[in-house]
Amino acid sequence: QEIIRLKDEILKWKDAKPQIQTKEVVNEVLQYREDPKTKEEIETLKRKLAEEQRKRLDLERERYSFEEKIRVKKIDLSQVREKVVQQEVVKMQEDPLLKSECENFTQKINDEVRQRDLLKDELLRLQRQKADLELQLEEIERERRMRRDAELEIQRLRVRLNELEIKDKETREKVTVKQKVVLQQDPQQEKEHSILRLQVEEERHKRVLLEKEYNALLQQQETLEKIEVREKVVRTEKVQVEKDPEAELEIERLKKSLEEETRRRQELDQELSNITSRLTEMEFTNTKSSKELDYIRDESSRLQQENQRLQNEIRKLQAEIQITSKETKQITESIPLDNSRNLEIRLSSLQNELSDLRRITSEKDEEIEKLQKSLSAVRVKREQRESHLRRSIVVIDPTTGKEMRPEEAYKLGLIDWKMFVNLQSQEC
Repeated sequence: QEIIRLKDEILKWKDAKPQIQTKEVVNEVLQYREDPKTKEEIETLKRKLAEEQRKRLDLERERYSFEEKIRVKKIDLSQVREKVVQQEVVKMQEDPLLKSECENFTQKINDEVRQRDLLKDELLRLQRQKADLELQLEEIERERRMRRDAELEIQRLRVRLNELEIKDKETREKVTVKQKVVLQQDPQQEKEHSILRLQVEEERHKRVLLEKEYNALLQQQETLEKIEVREKVVRTEKVQVEKDPEAELEIERLKKSLEEETRRRQELDQELSNITSRLTEMEFTNTKSSKELDYIRDESSRLQQENQRLQNEIRKLQAEIQITSKETKQITESIPLDNSRNLEIRLSSLQNELSDLRRITSEKDEEIEKLQKSLSAVRVKREQRESHLRRSIVVIDPTTGKEMRPEEAYKLGLIDWKMFVNLQSQEC
C-alpha cells in the first residue's frame, strides 16, 4: 500500500505544473526477507522446547508416581523385617587342568621330536654303512679286474712257453713236462664273498702272488730264449677251481642279511615319514585347540564384562530412581492433579526400560552359560585326545618279568623287526 501511495504521488507530481522551487523527497522503503538459517534454527528451538516440555511433564508424572511409592515404602519400612543380602564374589585364578594339559602336550611333542631325531640318526648310520659297503665292493671289483688281467697275461705267457716247447721238440730236444695241480677258490665265488673286509686283504695277497708268478715266468721265458738246446724238466702249474660249500652258505647268508638290511631301511624310511606326518597333524591339532580355547576364554571374559556393565547400569538407574523419588517428594505439593497420568506414563516407560535391561542381562547370562558348556565340551575332547595320545606299548621279558619299551626289546632280540614296527604303529 505504501508503494502504491508513493506511485500515485509520483504520478501526481508529474502531472502538476513545475513551480519555482524544486524539492526532492526521498522515502526509505524497508523490505524484510526470511533467513533460511534463522528459520531452521527457530524450528530447531521449537522442537527442543516441545521436547523439554514433554520431558518436564514426564518427570512430573514420574515424580508423582515415585512419591506414591515412597509413601507405600515408608509404610512398609515402619514394620520391622529381616532382609538377607547375598553377594557373589568372583575370584579369577589359573585353571590347573588347562595348565597340566599344556604341559602334557609339550612333553609329548618333545618325546616325538626326540624319537624322530633317533630315527634320523639310525637312518644316517644305515646310509653310511651302505656307502662303506659300496666302496668295498668297488675296491674288490677293481682288485678282481687287476687279477683277471694278470691271469690273462700269465695264460699268454704259458701259450708262448708252449710254442717254445714245441719249437724245442722240433729241434729234437728231450723235454719232460710235469704238471702240478693247485686247488684254489673260484674267482666268482670270491667276488660274491668279497663284501667282507678281510676278503679285500686276501685279494691283494693273491694279486701279489700272481705278480710274482708273472715276473718269474718272464724271467723263465728270457732264459729259454738265451740258453742252448738241452734236456731239461719244465714244471707248470694248472689251476683247478673247486667250490667251497661253507663259503657258498656264507654267501647266501650275507645275501639274505643284505636284503634284510635293505628291507629294514625301507621300512624305517616309511616309518619316519609316518611319524613326521603324525607329528605335523598333532602340532596342527594342538594349535587349533589352543586357538579355540583362547577364543572361548576371550568370549567368556567379554560376556562377563558385558554382564558387569549391565549390572552397573541397573544400579545406576536404581540410584537415579531414588534421587528422582527424593526430588518428587520435595515438590509433591506443587504437582497438579492432571499431571499424575503423565507421571504414570513415565514410570511405565522406565519399568519397560528396566525390563529390557533385565532381558538383555538374562540373554547374556544364557550366552555365557552356552560358552561355558562349549568350553567344558572342548576340555572333555582334549582329555579324550590326551588319554589316546598317552597310550604306550610295554614288552615284558618272559625270563625276568621286566617291563621295557619296544626299542629295548628289539635290541635285546625279544621281538623281530615286523613285531617292532607293528608295536610302534600302535604306540602314541
